[in-house]
Amino acid sequence: MDTLYPTMLDPDESEDEDYEQTVEFKMYLPFLLNSYQVESRGSGKPADQEFLKKQEELLLENYKNTLGIDEEALIKLEEELNHHKEELDLLNDLTEEQKLE
Repeated sequence: MDTLYPTMLDPDESEDEDYEQTVEFKMYLPFLLNSYQVESRGSGKPADQEFLKKQEELLLENYKNTLGIDEEALIKLEEELNHHKEELDLLNDLTEEQKLE
């Protein structure tokens, strides 16, 4: 199981781009297969959509664990993103107000 879902990148091989692509593919393959199965059924049922959402969350968590994403940096980026979203919303509101005048 560890070969399919490695818990960490091998530091000796992590410089090798092919190795990283292989690890990413092995991590992403189960999600792709599940997505294909759900999409090929063409049902779009809420249970299927919820299943895919959980698969996405597991995939993201697996990436974080495997690739060693710095949580503090991630939180900082999320805060920055939220700040920019607030600015964009404010600009959109101002634009709408100007259109109404």
